[in-house]
Parts: sequence; C-alpha cells; structure tokens
Amino acid sequence: ICLAIYGLLFTGFFSEIKRPEYFGVFCCSFFLSRIFSGLSVICLKDAKKDGMLKTASNTAGRKAVFTTLLIQMVLCVVLMLYLSWLAGLISFVTACLSFLYYWRISSKQFGGITGDLAGFFVTVSELGMVMVIGIISVLFKG
Repeated sequence: ICLAIYGLLFTGFFSEIKRPEYFGVFCCSFFLSRIFSGLSVICLKDAKKDGMLKTASNTAGRKAVFTTLLIQMVLCVVLMLYLSWLAGLISFVTACLSFLYYWRISSKQFGGITGDLAGFFVTVSELGMVMVIGIISVLFKG
C-alpha cells in the first residue's frame, strides 16, 4: 500500500512539471539524493557491526570520498540554481531537511544507519524534491 501511495504521489507531482528548467532541476535531484546518501555512509554512525554498509564505509578512503562528494554536491547545487534559482534552492533545502530527518530517525530509533535506511532516505528525499518542484510548477506557471 505504501509503495502504491509513493508511486501515485511521485507520478502526480511529476506530471505537474512543465517548464524545461524545472525538469532539469528534477533530474539533478536524483544525483543530489545519492550524494547525501554517500555522505551519510561516510559521516554517520553505523547501526550494525557487520553488513555491506559497514564494509563499504570501512574500506572507503573517508577523506577522499568526503571531498569528492562535497565537490559533486557543490557542482550539482550550482547547476540546479543556474537552471532555476527558486526550484533549485527549495529542492536543496528539501534535500537537507530530509537528510536531517533521516539522521534523527536512524540515530534515535536504530542507533545508526543501515543500508536499508539509506535506501529509504533516497526515496524520501527524491519524493520530497519532486513534490516541491511540482508545487512550484503549479504556483509559478509561465
């Protein structure tokens, strides 16, 4: 039921995106959500002592990965702002808020992050960004 609701929400808000610059921001949102997910693997506490996420975070060169992801984030956000400053800014703020929600929930309820929670974050973040872009598209037709 939740998957069906997610699909309906995503499709409904996506169908409202009419302007090419908003569609460009929407495309960047997939990249941005995955950058945040990668940063969470590097920066946040792991919930388990074993598993694929723990292995990936232990074998990654943390400084190099963090720096690379941060550079990619800056480039992605600059592109989003170039395409549409309003949609880009609101999408970035939405991604940041969903990241804070993910960090709080995973820390409070699970004691850290897991691979499943990282996947949950990506979907929530992408849904949030397509929702705000769809709303902006409706409010600022032109």
